[in-house]
Order: sequence, then C-alpha cells, then structure tokens
Amino acid sequence: MALLTRLTAILLLILDCLGIDSKIRPRRNRAFLYLVGVCLCLGLLGAVAPQVNASPSSTSLEEYEAKAAFLFNFAKFVYWPETEISAAPTNAPFCIGVIGENPFGPHIQRLEGSTIEGRPVRISFPDTTAAIRECQVLFIAESESARLEDVLARLELFPTLTIGDMEDFAARGGMIEMFLHDNRIRFRINLDAAHAAGLVISSRLLQLAANAEELMRGQHP
Repeated sequence: MALLTRLTAILLLILDCLGIDSKIRPRRNRAFLYLVGVCLCLGLLGAVAPQVNASPSSTSLEEYEAKAAFLFNFAKFVYWPETEISAAPTNAPFCIGVIGENPFGPHIQRLEGSTIEGRPVRISFPDTTAAIRECQVLFIAESESARLEDVLARLELFPTLTIGDMEDFAARGGMIEMFLHDNRIRFRINLDAAHAAGLVISSRLLQLAANAEELMRGQHP
C-alpha cells in the first residue's frame, strides 16, 4: 500500500516533531492521530496532485487505498452497544462488509489481520439480508445508489455503521459519507442515523467532519 506507507511516514515525522512517541500512545489516541495525519497528508497531496480526470486509473487506485484506511479508522471512533460486543465470543471477527461493486480492489482485503475492539477484522461481501446484518461496518458502493433506501431499511435498528461515497449518502440516511473536495477526501456525518442504530461516534471524529460545526453544537462523547 504505497500511498499509506507514504502517509504513515509523514505522520510519524509529524509525531516526532510534536515530541509524541507513537509506541506509547493509547490505542484509540494513536488511531485518532493517524486519522488526523491521513486527513492532513491527503490535504497536502491534494495541493500538488493532478486533477482526478488526469489519470483515472492511478487516481482511483490511490483514492480507494486511502478510503480503505479511512474505513478502518472510522471504526476506531465508534462505540457499539455493550450487548453487541459482550454477546459475541472473544474470538468473533469484526466484520467489515462491502455491498455492490467493490471499488477498493485488493486494498480492502489488506485490512484483514488488523483488530478492532480486540476482534480480528474480517472482510465480507454480503449478498443476503442476514449477512448484511452480521457486519459491524458496511460500505455501500455507488452501484447500489438506486436501492440505497432498501439496503438501509434492512439494517433498521441494527448496530451497523454504514459508510458510502455516493452523492447525498448522508442526506439519504447513511451515517458517514466520504467525498472529494479539491482533490481531498472529506467526510460528513449523519449523527441522527448513527444514534438511531444505537451507535455513538466520538467527538474527536466529529471534529474532523466537514459538517463539524453543525455536529458540535450539541454535547457528544
């Protein structure tokens, strides 16, 4: 993952300049700093990167390599209901699903082997309602735009974090919408949708959202 390697190197340099030893940071703080670093580095890269239509295949690969990292790190700042975590066996996988045409290519599979909430990450491509409901995180691909409401309806009251990058994903009921702005990956959060599913999103993640001002008007963990 060449782009992530470069981002990680830049982030470690930032942490070193700040006098922060990344090896001794608490896990959730390290993930937060990593996500901040990814946002910052993508912003810096955006200033010198070619326009998206200048090299479609190369841009798409790097874009979705970065989005796979965002997908993983978003989950680090979401709190699932205690019953969801405690009811599962200790070795139960943390399932990240992709529904529709997979835009990540091989990058999404490279998340396997990592852990979230102490559980090993498993990547799945669910094609039934039951399989969708087994996912803690579900990325809904743009190919599913026409049936987005149907997919979300099948997850109603289930604690599944829904993420997508189709236009108006959050406005249509998705929880986290990633989008490109000036060649930079940004995201907006639908907090009502997350709360309705019993999920709590950390205020540290809310502060990084494009709609942060709106989100931070209330008090959130």
